[in-house]
Amino acid sequence: MMRRMLLPTLLLVLALAGCGSSPKTQFIVLSQQPGPAVAAGGRPIDVRNVIIPGAIDRQELVRANGPNGVRIDDIYRWAGPLDQMIQTTLAADLASRLPSGMVLMPGDPVPNDAQGVALTVDRFLDEGGGRVVLVADWSLLRGSDQHVVQRQRSHITVAAPGDGGQAIAAAMSRALGQLADRMASAIGG
Repeated sequence: MMRRMLLPTLLLVLALAGCGSSPKTQFIVLSQQPGPAVAAGGRPIDVRNVIIPGAIDRQELVRANGPNGVRIDDIYRWAGPLDQMIQTTLAADLASRLPSGMVLMPGDPVPNDAQGVALTVDRFLDEGGGRVVLVADWSLLRGSDQHVVQRQRSHITVAAPGDGGQAIAAAMSRALGQLADRMASAIGG
């Protein structure tokens, strides 16, 4: 008798637990950041390749979880592929710093004499404690053989104004803006 009553009660409890509402998904994006103008001349620049680690190449926002772990955020999701957002945002950041028309936006026709920028991201995460870390190598490429003219490694830490997805996306955008500052100075210098 007790067993017969236990099963329906258990099923009812499970059904009611499933009726609870989960937090609504929020979509986030990276945004262009203002920066200092840099005097430069030369060939057009095309942000060609952006390579990101598989651990963060997901629709969900990925956060560090200790030195060797990550945590996938169930609420905050990127509005598009992260590597494409990084490419577009970085190109826009560079375009605002370098002379008008020097930086090509993704999808623009690329002239034969254009220089390329290749970016390899090693780490780009909310590290917790109110900070976002960007560690990346970038190269300036020239010619049809894509000869490396410049190569630099950047390690950037930016304070996040909160731990929500929008605050993290804003901090990540500022980190890309700082990377663009460094790149524009190196390209212009």
